[in-house]
Amino acid sequence: MDPRDELSVQRAGDADRDAAAQRVRAAGADGRLTLEEMESRLDAVLAARTFAEIDHQLRDLRGRDPVAHATGRRGVRATSAPGPGREITRTITIMSSTRRRGFWRPAARSRVINVMGDAQLDLSGAELSGPVTELRVLTIMGSTLVTVPDDAAVDVAKVTIIADNDIALPHGRPAPGAPQIRIRLISLLGSARVRVSRRGEAELYA
Repeated sequence: MDPRDELSVQRAGDADRDAAAQRVRAAGADGRLTLEEMESRLDAVLAARTFAEIDHQLRDLRGRDPVAHATGRRGVRATSAPGPGREITRTITIMSSTRRRGFWRPAARSRVINVMGDAQLDLSGAELSGPVTELRVLTIMGSTLVTVPDDAAVDVAKVTIIADNDIALPHGRPAPGAPQIRIRLISLLGSARVRVSRRGEAELYA
């Protein structure tokens, strides 16, 4: 029997399924999978019993490296947090948690999709790619928090369906030439908030 065939029928553990799920989420975040494809593959990966079943879901998402497991095959590395030099166009959180803080680069137009998860995006330390940064946030049965710098001009619009996202923008006008951040919130049975970071504190305003 080919050793690879023998390995493929071995039982996978929770750590193997979690590593594969990270690869699927990363593929959804960078646009290689649609939201529907990502959800379908996540279900299959988390229900997989053998490495063959996991490998089938990752067959077109990796180079030549199969999924990691205890027998010593080369492994999958989680890629849910892209490097700081790359512009982030999409952040997808499905029944998990996502944290973006410190130095990172959101694209001029970036989408956030949060389904039954916990997503936190801190723009106070981010490098904005242009004079206007637009963030479209879809929250379905989850919790999303966006923190913005205190020197930005922020515009927040919302669409809520069985959700409560009150908006109370802070007083005062931003300085001329201040970066503009436009945030569009769509919430269904979830909670989406925007807050401004100021001198170590945070003023909630959506």
